[in-house]
Amino acid sequence: MHRTGDISRGRELADACLMLPVATRHRLFQATYNDLLSRSIIDLRRKLHDPDHRFLLALLLNVYDRVALLQGVATEFALNDPVAKVLTWLREMTGHTPKFPNLLSLDFNETVFEMLELMWRGQTLHAVLATLTERHGAEAMAGQHAPLSALFDALRECALFAQVFRDLDATIPA
Repeated sequence: MHRTGDISRGRELADACLMLPVATRHRLFQATYNDLLSRSIIDLRRKLHDPDHRFLLALLLNVYDRVALLQGVATEFALNDPVAKVLTWLREMTGHTPKFPNLLSLDFNETVFEMLELMWRGQTLHAVLATLTERHGAEAMAGQHAPLSALFDALRECALFAQVFRDLDATIPA
């Protein structure tokens, strides 16, 4: 019997994985990664009791396509702008409304919400930076491309959004 956290068992598994063909290792990594994302969302969902919040996390857990997820929200709530509803739920779950405390323990600020809105609307990093420059002006955006690019990457890799934002291009044309 092996104990959780047994380093020798970890070494055995790593050695066994190295003997697998590269394609199999890639599929194993993807399956493990997907399981980690799922477990993270399930853990977050356990903290929530509001049916709408649980609905959103259930969609994030089971619908890997951003457009399909938004269509599900639009259909369920008869909405023309499901992005606005998703952002409202995210604001509520992160303590940005008087209705709820920060239930997810995520430190989102207005910049994060502005970027999330654009990402939920399907904008690539290049488009996000262009939109933010248009909204705030070139002077305000001077020197902000690197931190905003890092934020874009962090949101794409966040367990909550990894599946639905994976199609958003994170490159900036030269």
